[in-house]
Amino acid sequence: MSMTKERPSCLYPSCEVRSAKRSLCTKHYFQAYRAIQRGLATWDALIAQKKAAPKQKTGPKPENWFVTTPEDSKA
Repeated sequence: MSMTKERPSCLYPSCEVRSAKRSLCTKHYFQAYRAIQRGLATWDALIAQKKAAPKQKTGPKPENWFVTTPEDSKA
């Protein structure tokens, strides 16, 4: 049994590739990233236009996950 969640496809029209970041496939994520780096767009604008999803929070880094305790997360 797989523990991974099924990811939806990319938000880009007619792209059926699984999303990787911000609900975009890797190809379209980096196209958006380059547009942002060039000052042609912002993540906030893309999110407002439903062309990207907000950044997802990630859990602890794998090397830290094994050494943290439930008490650490209460602080």
